[in-house]
Amino acid sequence: MSFASTVSGYHSTYAAAMAPFRGNLMTKAEIDVAVAEAIADPKVRQWLLPSDHCSNHSNDGACGCAQTDHAIFERVGHGRYRVL
Repeated sequence: MSFASTVSGYHSTYAAAMAPFRGNLMTKAEIDVAVAEAIADPKVRQWLLPSDHCSNHSNDGACGCAQTDHAIFERVGHGRYRVL
């Protein structure tokens, strides 16, 4: 299984965890805290990086939502994101 398919497999879990924060500007650290409170399993959390789920940014192995209307975040600066 590739990194991209693994990351994409957790997209809906990540989206649900971030839904209460739609419209908020958050740092990666703040996102990590929110995710830890919403998702107990650290094996799942290890795959949840905001940079892999951005509307305006992508990485190797990013989620299939990256650079689409299904993205969870908009990158607004280094380590800073708007929850979509």
